[in-house]
Amino acid sequence: MIPGTGFCRQCGAPAVADLEEPTALLDQHGQSGDGTTRRLDPRPTNPYQESSSEKVPATGRNGRLIFVGVVAVAVLACVTIVGVVRSVMNKKQSAAPAIHVTRTLMYPASRVVLDLGDSGGAVLQLATTDPLDKVETWYGAQLKPDKILRATMNTSILRKDNVTVTLVMENNTTSIVIKQNR
Repeated sequence: MIPGTGFCRQCGAPAVADLEEPTALLDQHGQSGDGTTRRLDPRPTNPYQESSSEKVPATGRNGRLIFVGVVAVAVLACVTIVGVVRSVMNKKQSAAPAIHVTRTLMYPASRVVLDLGDSGGAVLQLATTDPLDKVETWYGAQLKPDKILRATMNTSILRKDNVTVTLVMENNTTSIVIKQNR
């Protein structure tokens, strides 16, 4: 029992005066020293720690862990942001409706050879057995083109705003290609 205390350090029982012998105070080498104890000195809690000279300051270890955690969160945030932006961009691109050539420009008694459309424009290819002059006259009336180019005897190109109609006569078949931009 240490003088001035009212309990036993080993079991915690209330101390009765003079029943215990005073606690011997020892220095580092096991000999009685100057009468002070080292009870308040920090004691290592890590059983694997060799000596106090190799002791890593707690703030250094915690600082590194915090730094690694912050970097990990930043990387995760960047990956998430990139994923969200890509997803939004893909939805915008896929959400744009495909346009088709105005059906009023389909020549009567023709058959569809090709019909392509996307968000930027559309192409429609038709074929008919009618002669080139008759087909050109019909498109002239329907489209009311700003420009007409007779490239050869068998080829005509008509253009109005965002629509281009190309007519080609070959082997008694007139091929009609209509391109419409957005």
